[in-house]
Amino acid sequence: MKKIFTLLTLVCCAVLGWAQTAVFVASDGNDNNNGSTWALAKKTIAAGITAAGENGTVYVKAGSYGISAQLVVRVGVSVKGGYGLASTGTDTTQRELPGTNNRWENASICTIITGNGNHRIASVSGLLEGCILRRGYTNAMGGGAYIDGGIVRYCVIRECDAINESTLEAEGGGVYIINGGTLSNSVITECRGDRGPAASGGNGTLVNNTITRNWPTHCGTVADYDGNVYTTVVIGQQCWTKQNLRTTHYNDGTAIPQGNTTSSTEPFYYINYNIITSTMLTNYGYLYNWQAVMHGAPSSNENPSGVTGICPRGWHVPSDAEWTELTDFVNTLARFRCSGYDGQIAKALSAKSAWTSSNNACEVGNNQGGNNVTMFSAYPVGYFNGSFNAFGNNAYFWSTTNTSSVRYRRLDYNYYGVRNYGESMNLAFSVRCVKQLSNEPIVHTNPISIGSIQSTQATGGGKCYSYGDNSVIYGVCWSTSHIPTIEDPHTTDGTGEGVFTSIITGLTNGVTYYVRAYAISSEGVVYGEEVSFTTDACGDPNNVTDYDGNTYNSVLIGTQCWMKENLRTTHFADGTAISTNSGTSNTVAYWYYPNNNANNAETYGLLYNWSAVMHGSASSNANPSGVQGICPNGWHVPSQSEWQQLVSYVQSMPSYWCDGNSTYIAMSLASETGWNSSSSNCYVGSNPSQQNKTLFSARPAGYRTSSCGGFGTNAEFFSSTEDGSSAYRFLIRDRTHEIGSYSKGYGYSVRCVRDE
Repeated sequence: MKKIFTLLTLVCCAVLGWAQTAVFVASDGNDNNNGSTWALAKKTIAAGITAAGENGTVYVKAGSYGISAQLVVRVGVSVKGGYGLASTGTDTTQRELPGTNNRWENASICTIITGNGNHRIASVSGLLEGCILRRGYTNAMGGGAYIDGGIVRYCVIRECDAINESTLEAEGGGVYIINGGTLSNSVITECRGDRGPAASGGNGTLVNNTITRNWPTHCGTVADYDGNVYTTVVIGQQCWTKQNLRTTHYNDGTAIPQGNTTSSTEPFYYINYNIITSTMLTNYGYLYNWQAVMHGAPSSNENPSGVTGICPRGWHVPSDAEWTELTDFVNTLARFRCSGYDGQIAKALSAKSAWTSSNNACEVGNNQGGNNVTMFSAYPVGYFNGSFNAFGNNAYFWSTTNTSSVRYRRLDYNYYGVRNYGESMNLAFSVRCVKQLSNEPIVHTNPISIGSIQSTQATGGGKCYSYGDNSVIYGVCWSTSHIPTIEDPHTTDGTGEGVFTSIITGLTNGVTYYVRAYAISSEGVVYGEEVSFTTDACGDPNNVTDYDGNTYNSVLIGTQCWMKENLRTTHFADGTAISTNSGTSNTVAYWYYPNNNANNAETYGLLYNWSAVMHGSASSNANPSGVQGICPNGWHVPSQSEWQQLVSYVQSMPSYWCDGNSTYIAMSLASETGWNSSSSNCYVGSNPSQQNKTLFSARPAGYRTSSCGGFGTNAEFFSSTEDGSSAYRFLIRDRTHEIGSYSKGYGYSVRCVRDE
C-alpha cells in the first residue's frame, strides 16, 4: 500500500491531562489490588479502566496484555502505555512510546495489547496512547480501534481486520473514525478490510501517520463462461479466486469434456459425484488435467504467467513463480505462521473444515477452527489418476510451469507446510485463478542467449504485460555497470504487450555487460530483472574449422569454451590421415561411424579410439590439459579435470537442474533431438523440449567396442587422462552423468575446448 502520511519521530514526551484519578496496571499485577501505585497495580487494562471512573487516567507498564473482549475507553478516560518496567511513577521520562518496527514485539519496552481475532481491540471516545494494538477483528467497522470522537495517538495498529465474508462491506481494518475522532502520530500496518483496509469512517482526522503494507480483503467477484460466480481474496499484491474452478467451458466458449480416464493429450474435467454434492461443488469445484488447464498455451514460469488458459477473461493460471510469491508473502507475516514458526503456513491457507483430523499441532487437520487466516480457503478435494484419491486428505493445485514434470502445490492434512512437487500432466488437480493488483506494466528480462554472444553483439529480449495499454513501449537497456536504465544504450522493440527479441550491439570483446528489460507507460518506467553476460568470440557461429574443412559451432559454459558439435575429422591438424577400421586397438589410431552407419557422421560426428584422440601426446589431467591431440589448432582435448569443471559449473546453476535436484543435469547437456524416448522423470528423452539448456548439445552417438552400442541412449566422450591401460571418459545417460575409465581401444565421441 502507498505511504500516505509521514511518521514523525516518536520520542518520550509529557502528555498533559486533567486533575484526575490515577490507576496503575502492570502485567505482573493483580486485579484484586486497588491500582493506586505500581506496587498495587492491577493486572488487566479493562480492570484499570473500570477503576478509573469518569475522569481517570490508566498508566500501563510495558508488557503483553491479552484481552478477551474489546476495551472501552470512555469520554474523559485516558489510557497511556509504555511505562518502563522500572518505572516508579507517572514521570514521562520513564516512558517509551512505540518507535521502529524492530521494537514492536518487545514487551519489555512496549505495551502490547493483543486480541484473539474475534473482536476489535478498543472502542475509544477518550484517549488511548503509547500502545501496540494487534490482532483485532470486526465484521463491521474498526478492527483495531473504533474512534468515536476520541483520540488515538503514538500507537501502532497492526494485524487487525474488518472482514465480513457474507456482505464484503466491513470497513476500517486498522481504525474507523467518526464524530471528530483523531488518529495521530501512529502506524497502521498489516491490516485488512473489505473497505478501507487501513482507515475508514467519516468526520474524522488523520495527522502525521504512517500507513503501510495494508491490503483489501478482495478485488470483487468474477464469473466464468458458465455463469459461476467466484469470490476473491487479496494476499499481498495478488488477488486469487477463493473457490476452486468449476467451469465446463473456456472463456471463448469451447467446451471441456468430462473425463473418466486419464489423458496427457486431451483436455478433461472430472467430478466425483459419489462424494461431492451440488452444495459442496461451490467450494470444491472440478478437477482438471493439465491439457484442460493450459488450453494449448506453452509452459510458463513468468510472474505473471501470461497463461489465461481455463481462467475467466482478465485472470490467469498461476505459474510456479506466482505460487512462490504467495507462499513467500504468507510466510513473511507472523500472523500467518503457526506458532510463529518459519514455513508453517499450511493451516493459514486451508479451509476451517473438511480435513481429516490430525493429532499434531500446526498440521492442517489439527484444530481446524484455527485454519484459514489468509481466507484462501483450500479444500481437500484430492486428485484423479484413473480413480479419485486423497479426498479429505490433500489439496492439489496446478501451475503453468512444466520443467520435465508439471509443478504443483499440495497441502496435506498431516503436514504444516506447502509442498512443491512435479507430476505427470495426465493427472487431474484443482485450479485457482489469479491476477496482479498493480496497473503498471510488468516486464521480465530473458537470459542472454548463450549461443548469440559474439565479440560485439548479443541477443536478449523479454516479455511485457501491459494489461491492454497499447501505448506501452518496451525493449532492453544495457551498461557495463549494474542497474542500467533507459539513459544508457537501449533498444525499442515494440509497443503494447508481447514477447520480444532485442539485438544488443556496439559491444567490446571481453567485457561484462548488465541488461534489463524496460517498459515505459503513463505510470513511468518499470524494469525487469538484471542479467549479465561477457562478450566472447567463443559464441561466434562457425568459428572452429578442422583440417577437413568441417566447421563447428561453439558455446561458452562458465569460463570454458566448448565445441557444441562432435568432432568428425579424418585428419589430425598437421594433415596426417587417421585410418578407419572395424577392429579395436590400444596403439593404432582409428575412427568409426556411429552405429556403423556413414549417414550418422554429419549429425553425430565420428567415434575415435584413444590413440586417435591423443595423436602421440602423453596423458594429462591438468586444467587446461595442454593436449591438442586430434583437435583443430587453438583447441585441445579436455582432461578429466576439465570435464569435472564443466559438471561443477552446471550443478551450480539451479536453472540447469531437473526437478530441483542438482545431480540431475543430463537433460540440460543433451541435445533436443536424437535420443530415444523415455517415460522416466528427468531422464534424457522424457521431455525433449526441456533439454539442452546449456546448449552443449550432446548427441547420443554411442560407443564402439568389438561392436556398436549405446546409439540413441549414450553420449560418451574421451578425455586426455589415462588410468593405467584405460582412459577416462565422460558419459551422459539417463538423468545424470558419469566420469569413469574404460579401454583405450574403444571408440567414443570427442569434444574440444578452446585453449584460452
